[in-house]
Amino acid sequence: MELTSYELYQWLKENKEKIKEGKIEKIWQINDNIIFRIYNQGEKFQLIVAKDKVFITNKEIKKPLYPPSFVMRLRKYLLRKKILDVYMQELDRVLVLEFEDVLFIIELFGNRGNILLVDKKSKKILAVMEPKEWKDRILKTHKVYEEIEHPLNILKTSKEKFIQMVENRKDEIITRDIIKRFGIPREVVIKAENECGIEEKEKIKDISKEKLLCLYEKIKEMYEFQVPSINEVLENRYFKELLVIEEEEVKEKEERKSKVERDIENIKNAIEELKKKITEEENLAEFMSIHAHEIERVRKEALKGKSREDVEINYKSKNLRLLIEGRIIKINYELNVYQNINLVYERIKRFKQRLKDLEEKLEKLKQKAEAISVKQPERKDKVKKKVAWYEKFRWFFTSNNLLCVAAKDASTNEVLIKKYMHHNDLVFHSLEPGSPFALLKEGREKAKEQDILECAQFTLCFSKLWKAEISYGEVFYVYPEQVSKEAPSGEYIGKGMFMIRGKRHIYKLPLEMAVIINDEGLKIGPLIKYINHKPRVVITPGPIPAKELVKKIKERFENQLGKKLKDIDEENLVARIPYGKGYVR
Repeated sequence: MELTSYELYQWLKENKEKIKEGKIEKIWQINDNIIFRIYNQGEKFQLIVAKDKVFITNKEIKKPLYPPSFVMRLRKYLLRKKILDVYMQELDRVLVLEFEDVLFIIELFGNRGNILLVDKKSKKILAVMEPKEWKDRILKTHKVYEEIEHPLNILKTSKEKFIQMVENRKDEIITRDIIKRFGIPREVVIKAENECGIEEKEKIKDISKEKLLCLYEKIKEMYEFQVPSINEVLENRYFKELLVIEEEEVKEKEERKSKVERDIENIKNAIEELKKKITEEENLAEFMSIHAHEIERVRKEALKGKSREDVEINYKSKNLRLLIEGRIIKINYELNVYQNINLVYERIKRFKQRLKDLEEKLEKLKQKAEAISVKQPERKDKVKKKVAWYEKFRWFFTSNNLLCVAAKDASTNEVLIKKYMHHNDLVFHSLEPGSPFALLKEGREKAKEQDILECAQFTLCFSKLWKAEISYGEVFYVYPEQVSKEAPSGEYIGKGMFMIRGKRHIYKLPLEMAVIINDEGLKIGPLIKYINHKPRVVITPGPIPAKELVKKIKERFENQLGKKLKDIDEENLVARIPYGKGYVR
């Protein structure tokens, strides 16, 4: 059930002073619900906002472990910031939290609604929960935020103006006209009409001026009247939705964990069977080596046609079955005994490689099972919420808030360049082959030297130079019109490859990434961006596997901070280390 403009107005009257001057301590997201923990005048409370609701609660809410990108953007601008004001846009279902530099805007239109962060001066959108575009309005990052066309505000309309406006539409039904022009909820209009003796479907021309004035006054009175405990009503209405989300998340994770545990059991059984086979083959190889002379003698006799009861030849499969010391063995009679022993060792080698693969897969599944905490609901948006397009690639935001996004392989190179490269971008690649293509979005017009260096180093760190453990490399950027899929005559350009023509802007940079720690946990990015950030840990190309590397990084931070780190998303950090290995400097 969507919140009405009247309910929002009453809720705001009740809670404006409670929220105003409060500081944002924490921000979370469950589905499309944004949860602010606010501290104000010695009191802490949670403000819940979504595209269809707003209320305050002190009830316990199980928070997700990992924040989606939208919340990370909100945290960047809003954490520890004071709410200077909170208000509606006219009397419409648009709530605004005003901060020193930004506006947090909730458009409460249900599925048509949205939640945005807007720069106060430029009015440009800094973050949007769900990017949308219409013919006359665009809600996307870096675009200018334009308010919707609001209905008339009856509280700012004089009685004379009201009468004049209404009487100009004499053939309209009064209820429909008031709802449409002033955006007043139907139940409010009907209640006021009842008190003034006006029928719901009565036309304006059939209503006296006195009744129209009465309607005007009654509607204003209803807005001026303070509905008692409106927040309690909204909390009771909407809080249960959060509980339902949690229950669904727990159930979904229980199912996932159960499947992973079944997979673990199947792999354990396969490992045991494989170990038995390896043992049997090793025993066979040892037995054949001990009795090699006798086996070879029997094989040669069989080939000469000398028959024995304990020997069986299959000419079709070229197999020879013989009984040695009470044990039946099978060999290829075209090969001598030592060649047959080598075949056994080759089988053992294959089995051991298969065993190693299964053990690695088992370890990954165990880690996956441990990561699925049934007690702590995971982000629902992983299932329902559409991720931003750039989250399918490697990405980060530069110091000046420009998006640097890099491909992961040949396939994503194709997609990144063909689908997402625009005229205003800068295109990066290492001078030597073997790096992803990367885009600095809107870099052509907005990038400063710092942004270029950060994106350049990021591109270089994910090149094959890191895999080769090389410390320095050269990287360049060009403009989109210099990038082409057209190969010279007689040549072919493979998947993920593009021709670069014209001048290249070349930089020689060290391959260095930095890991920092803040309120969002551990973050990794190019060292040039975090060069002045403390505490930080620098990683460079090296041989240490990512899992071991993360443990060393964690130890470094614990030594710097003098305390143990908890709730660190180590798996996420492992996934972001180039080529899954490195060295802590």
